[in-house]
Amino acid sequence: MRVTPARPPAPCDRDPGFAATLKQVDDVYAKAQGQVADKRMVDAHATLEEARDLMALMADLRRRNGVIVCSDHMNAHHEEKEQVLNEAAVRDALGRLKSPYSRLFVKFGWYRRREHTMSSYVIGKTVALSFADAERRIVEELAKVGFGILTEIDVQATMKKKLGLEMPPYRILGACNPKFASQAIAVEPAIGALLPCNAVVRQDAAGAVHVELMDPNAVLRLVDKPEVTTLATEVRQRLEQALAQV
Repeated sequence: MRVTPARPPAPCDRDPGFAATLKQVDDVYAKAQGQVADKRMVDAHATLEEARDLMALMADLRRRNGVIVCSDHMNAHHEEKEQVLNEAAVRDALGRLKSPYSRLFVKFGWYRRREHTMSSYVIGKTVALSFADAERRIVEELAKVGFGILTEIDVQATMKKKLGLEMPPYRILGACNPKFASQAIAVEPAIGALLPCNAVVRQDAAGAVHVELMDPNAVLRLVDKPEVTTLATEVRQRLEQALAQV
């Protein structure tokens, strides 16, 4: 018996990214199910870790459509609680220092502004891949959603050559979708200063590999034009789709 898929509920039925978002969620769980069937439990666990990023995709889908559910309130509550606990810990640690600079950090809350900035302009994840495989995968997945790599900066090699500095592997990939770039430039010619959409593949000191992409919603908001905001939303959807498959 063939089951006809239900029509998305309003207002999500008007969201062009609705089907793509649900497909990403379904693909991850289908992948994990196949790995469990093959008794590849470690791989299945790594795949299911991606579900955390997918929950952010679903939350973004709801926000775009003005839909708020109980879990959104709970998540907001937990995030606020963690923020309060983290700030209390930082204040306590800085308060133990004698330097006048530490007291200024506490008084003006500079550590809070820095923490927010560091987490507000990228979308990313830690992957269970080698550095080389992570770079290859994100390039492949970006290509599938229409982004080619215009530039590649080997930060590790540059720091070694210019400063004699040793650091873990770190690459910056300049990703560009010609269609979106041309539309953005037509609206705001100076927007090229904010392009392309950079992707970072890096390995930290502990050996973990991270893949991080510029959040176009955060960066292109600087332009403050409705046409660019619309483009940024669509670009983010594609970047999230690529990231979810790495």
